[in-house]
Amino acid sequence: MEALQFQFLSLSFNGLTGEIPCSLSNLAELNSLYLYDNSLTGFVPLGLFELKKLKYLDFANIQLSWNDSAVITARKLFIYLSLKSCGIAGEIPGWLSGQKELEFLDLRDNKLSGSIPPWLADLSILFLFLAGNRLTGVLPPSLFAEILLFIDLSRNALEGELPKNICNASSLRALSLGNNKFHGSLPESVSNLSSLLVLDLSNNFFSGDILPAFKAAAYILSFSDNHFSSIPMSMPNASLHHLTVLDLSDNDITGELPLYLAEFASLEILSLRGNSIGGLIPASLSTLQNLFLLDPQATNSQERFQAS
Repeated sequence: MEALQFQFLSLSFNGLTGEIPCSLSNLAELNSLYLYDNSLTGFVPLGLFELKKLKYLDFANIQLSWNDSAVITARKLFIYLSLKSCGIAGEIPGWLSGQKELEFLDLRDNKLSGSIPPWLADLSILFLFLAGNRLTGVLPPSLFAEILLFIDLSRNALEGELPKNICNASSLRALSLGNNKFHGSLPESVSNLSSLLVLDLSNNFFSGDILPAFKAAAYILSFSDNHFSSIPMSMPNASLHHLTVLDLSDNDITGELPLYLAEFASLEILSLRGNSIGGLIPASLSTLQNLFLLDPQATNSQERFQAS
């Protein structure tokens, strides 16, 4: 097959060095290009964005530079685009607003600033990765579309309260908002994310009840480093039988531990340190066969089980 007829090119994990040759822009039939995890340098060749048939592009973890003054007029509709660690600065590129078929967008660990644009909701995004940037402002309510599966906005400077319509993302599997400046109580609608498997709200300024009545079969719940003040003493509609990690550390929680924690049969890690929890550890927790880390340090709870 002649080089100009290549449709798929993957050179990832090959230790490649030097610059990406501009000649790749001559591969008119190219549909997929994967160069991630190499040691390439130089600028992202903008000619690639002129290829009409290129649908899948992955330049993650190759430490390229981005020409911020360049004007991109993408002629095709991407489905998968990863420009992680490409040195992109400024606002989220406006030309992405025309990528109506885009399902996977990874712009992690760049230098992006400004707010999250509402037009992201007009795309076909299933997986959205914007972690490790300098994004500010509040979350646009329109962001939580029904088709969204995974969203990682951690390690930014986002603020405000969570939108009450967050439950519109009924297919959401993972929501990572750690290391931001969010505040306020959790909206009750969070408990209606029935497909949610991972929820990370760590290192923010959330307050109020730490556990709404989750209807999801979540595996990981991280609420650490916030200002949550209480754990509900009952969760009649909870469905956390698959929960393996529950991190409640470094909050302002007072009172006693609820007995229903012993119903989380799959629980492996329970971290309670850095709170003011009183009383004894419920004896029923000793029946959790998978629990190998129970961390009550720096609480007022006596580090022994109450008599059964």
